[in-house]
Amino acid sequence: MHESVTIRGRPFVLSTPESDAEFEAIVALDAAVHGEGAAALCRALDAGCPGMGRGDWYAVLDADGGRVLSTACLIPGQWTYRGAGASVRIGTAEVGIVATAEDARGLGLSSFVIRRVMDDARARGFHLAVIEGIPYFYRRFGFEYAIELSVQLRLGPGLSPWRAGLAAGPAAVAAGGSGMDDANPPRAGGFSLRLACPDDIPAIAAWYRQACAGLSVLSDRGPELWRHLFGAAQMGIDTAVTRYVIVGPDGRDAGWLGTQHDNFGAGLDLVEAGPPSLPTRTVLELADGLRMRAGKPYLTLDLPTTHPVSRAAMALGAVRRREYAWQVACPDAAALIAAIRPVAEARLGASGWKGRPYRMALGLYGRSVAMDWDGSSLSVGEAASGTNPDGGDDGPALPPELLAPLVLGYRGVAELRALRHDVFVYGDDQAFLDAAFPRVDSFVYLPY
Repeated sequence: MHESVTIRGRPFVLSTPESDAEFEAIVALDAAVHGEGAAALCRALDAGCPGMGRGDWYAVLDADGGRVLSTACLIPGQWTYRGAGASVRIGTAEVGIVATAEDARGLGLSSFVIRRVMDDARARGFHLAVIEGIPYFYRRFGFEYAIELSVQLRLGPGLSPWRAGLAAGPAAVAAGGSGMDDANPPRAGGFSLRLACPDDIPAIAAWYRQACAGLSVLSDRGPELWRHLFGAAQMGIDTAVTRYVIVGPDGRDAGWLGTQHDNFGAGLDLVEAGPPSLPTRTVLELADGLRMRAGKPYLTLDLPTTHPVSRAAMALGAVRRREYAWQVACPDAAALIAAIRPVAEARLGASGWKGRPYRMALGLYGRSVAMDWDGSSLSVGEAASGTNPDGGDDGPALPPELLAPLVLGYRGVAELRALRHDVFVYGDDQAFLDAAFPRVDSFVYLPY
């Protein structure tokens, strides 16, 4: 696709790559702006990210179509959303690898391409647009922090009481390697490690489901995504995860853990571990053995704060270095709430709202979403802007960028109102929304 566009009164060409050369031109700009790690990530995504094709890559070219000036891509995905015994899948469109050439900044190119990606996400029926991006920057596009992505718990060498007695062994690999010495793998409490392979995917997928059992919002890792994570995703310089199977004292596979380079520091990052029944000390000892073999100065945990291993690390005095969340926008508010209606309906049915009908229109400063609860089932649709079926024009109102934090359970109504004076939700309206969309535990980490 090549389309002539006008941005701030100047002519450009919007394109999606139709040849390897055009794709490589996008990769070259991403590498120039973000480094070789971005180029490796581009190629990893292009090599088999589930549901992603060349039409999901966008480039703004100069008027002659000869030079890439700005880029972004749409990474399709799915999250699981569940509660009160109900579960649904919601489609996510990640706006990824945004880059603009240094001499083309200030022309509105990245804003144009980001909005185009979001428009296409809406047209294709994605429920959420998400981004890992510069803090605060993407608020102008309607994004707000809405689900945990990274909670860095740093364990320095002096914090774990067993480290002094843990045999480090020879430095088997250079920094950034697997940290594995097959002849002398790290051991702890009778447990040991072996490198995982694609044949381990069914077991690891099952352990992953167990590790996420307490989460209400999580990444939906199906077989195709797991194959990608073990395959093309390993091309990523900064994002590849090295996975190990934890072998129990009886020689049977007991669990798994995954590590990668700490992108916020010089440590080794523990980003996957399970199942929760594994002894937490054992997991930390094994991960720390990998850390020492790789010559890293500390171990970082990037797991949910509710994960048993995270709790053990905090009990040992791990330092919370940085918290980071997905920035999320709702391309179509009514469509999102309709998609998660089964969960909201189940929650309302398990609350004091069972058998108690209620109607409301939640205003979003330009659009409104009507919710009609008959005491046992919920219907959702768009309402005329500014109307409230039970109270004239003074109905509940919420800035549209705060809808995602509410419905994903990241912040409740009271928290949002304390943060923003343009949140007008009180009384029964607040009680109804709190029952349908309570605060929940969530965590999504996607090592593409």
